[in-house]
Amino acid sequence: MGARLVAILFVSLAFAGCIGKEAPSATTGTAGGTSLDPAVVPDLPVNLSSVAVPTWHVGDAWHGAAYGFGEERRFTIVVTKAEGEHYTLESTDERMMTYDAMYDVSYLGRIRMSDLAGAQQDKPVQFFSFPLENGKTWKATWDGLEVALTATQTPRGYDIVGVVGEETYVAYDYVPELRWWSKLQFVQEGYGITIDRVEAGWTGTLASVTAKLLYEGTPMLPIGTPGAGAFSMDEGQSFGVVTLYGGGAHWTRAFYLLQPDGQPYLTTTENVEAEALGPRYVFQSEEIPAVPGEWHILAPSVHDPGSGFYVSVHQVATGTKAFPAGA
Repeated sequence: MGARLVAILFVSLAFAGCIGKEAPSATTGTAGGTSLDPAVVPDLPVNLSSVAVPTWHVGDAWHGAAYGFGEERRFTIVVTKAEGEHYTLESTDERMMTYDAMYDVSYLGRIRMSDLAGAQQDKPVQFFSFPLENGKTWKATWDGLEVALTATQTPRGYDIVGVVGEETYVAYDYVPELRWWSKLQFVQEGYGITIDRVEAGWTGTLASVTAKLLYEGTPMLPIGTPGAGAFSMDEGQSFGVVTLYGGGAHWTRAFYLLQPDGQPYLTTTENVEAEALGPRYVFQSEEIPAVPGEWHILAPSVHDPGSGFYVSVHQVATGTKAFPAGA
């Protein structure tokens, strides 16, 4: 799962108000760094006509914000390893690390040193094609889509636009002063991240997250039918995450869970009626309590042979860790 889908998941969760835990503060750590306030950025002392791949170091840290659907959260992303041909990026933000643990966020985890390409399930996502030059084009695969990318020189670096078919899919940039992007936006959905400064030798507290897939499938049995699906939550978890997406031309859906004690758990996707005209689709992700034992899925219900829903459930355990270790 890459940048686009994980962003959808993030804003869905934020909109539902489901994760109530306080994320580790992005301001925890040393101060300083390079500002990217447009009012104070000086003329860059580099030749922007051709920009080579930068070198990152363990402890390099980018400070920024995630935004979308009326919410903005601060975060820090840190180079925690530089081994072999790859860097490793981790974050102070619990939600970012949760979705990376579940779905493999393309701009966290393994980053290829030769071109800063991210990875989705061991497949590279080529954000940049170095050396960057005005008008340079290349193609990359993001979230299973072939994206055509074009770089355009600006006073600060390069703006990069990615198109799928005839529609703009993503817009971001490369800023030599930051040695990475200052913005990444998924245009149609109106969400993304911004980076405002970078610093070297960061120390502080990172989020530490492990996730385990408990269930995935496409149940299509009628509402209230036990056995449409089941999963077992382990002891010692922080929360579970249920993701539901799909749809069809004419359908009614409901999503109910039975907790291990047999009591119903009503999700925020409890009951939705489709409009009579035109297709209707849904993408919903939410937290459920980490009650150990066997849960049962009683839905969704589908009233159209051409419709369907995909359901996945993860258990998540969260914590924090010092960086560098022992600091």
